[in-house]
Amino acid sequence: MNKKVRLYSSLVLVGLTLGTTVATTSVNAATVAEDNATTSISATDKNSNANTSKADDKISVSTNKEMGPGFYDTGFNLKSWEMPSLADSDFLSEIKAGAMEGWTKYKILPSLTAAQAVLESGNGTSGLSQYPFNNLFGIKGTPGQSWRTAEQDANGNVYYVNATFRTYPSFKESIEDHNALLGTAPRYSNLVGVKNYQTATARVKADGYATAVNYAASLNNIIVSDGLTSWDQEAFNTTDFPHNAVDESVITIQYVQNYGVLAYNSEGNSIGGSNQTFLHGTKWRTAGTKVINGEEMLQVSTDEYIPLKYTTIGADGTVTINYTQGYGVLGYHLDGSSIGGSNSVLKTGSVWKTDGAATINGQIMYKIATDEYVPKEFTQFGNGK
Repeated sequence: MNKKVRLYSSLVLVGLTLGTTVATTSVNAATVAEDNATTSISATDKNSNANTSKADDKISVSTNKEMGPGFYDTGFNLKSWEMPSLADSDFLSEIKAGAMEGWTKYKILPSLTAAQAVLESGNGTSGLSQYPFNNLFGIKGTPGQSWRTAEQDANGNVYYVNATFRTYPSFKESIEDHNALLGTAPRYSNLVGVKNYQTATARVKADGYATAVNYAASLNNIIVSDGLTSWDQEAFNTTDFPHNAVDESVITIQYVQNYGVLAYNSEGNSIGGSNQTFLHGTKWRTAGTKVINGEEMLQVSTDEYIPLKYTTIGADGTVTINYTQGYGVLGYHLDGSSIGGSNSVLKTGSVWKTDGAATINGQIMYKIATDEYVPKEFTQFGNGK
């Protein structure tokens, strides 16, 4: 599949011929990743070729206000490039698992990893990111591949260096190396555990990962335009417990396109014709929940309730234990008695299929096994306290 390249308002040099080292590629925002233990290039090595490049080796570049800040090949034609409004969705899908793992294993923000991959590799289209190199982040080191790359000094002036960049079997290993670098190298220790993407992007620039003057701003643009903060929230919700309860104040009907679901009254009787109102995709404000006919339903009008299983928040029919990390919660029998030892099984973060609900000891609990229920307050629908 032909992937599209997005041009961001930063120093991302595209369409440049790189001489004899590589036949065709794009020059990405230059990166510095020298602190990894297995890297053989130091920060000072990075600039060693800045003043030794011959004048006739340099590419003619100039500013271009039509294209945005930065320097571009003087022969570059803006109209010859397609500029999609979002990063390539297939590329994002391919790197998501690795970016999420970065938070789980090293507490490196997924949106930062994703944005760097998009920016550094041009959505996986740069020469360095292609097989057999598979280097998404411009990480330097040996063994690897010699490459000529454009960088910027503090004043935004472009210069060129020849460096050795690592190669990987696939994108997966490239992302893992990036996560380990940011998560373990002393230079990037101030990124670990940061939850605010703007703080993370400012720090990764300040730490010397890249020389591009607008590097942090470019990453921010990608994160915002591609909605990558949703990856961060997803990561937080699966690792940081207890987390805030799922918002039930507004629900969206999840059923079949162009069809609706029946509402029920508090006595458990279906309301005729209500499926013509509660259509798939419609949104409704709620006023609490109640167990009706052995399942939890949300009140959407006076004595009108919608089953949780027919909403986007409950359609998968599972509950995740939301308590203190490393601990579990007790399950209960329908008669209200606790199940001894069940807290060693119902561990925080574990996911359970539900088969109904009941009001036990004055609170809603979800059925997860024969005569075994877990309190709602200790699931994603409660605050875990």
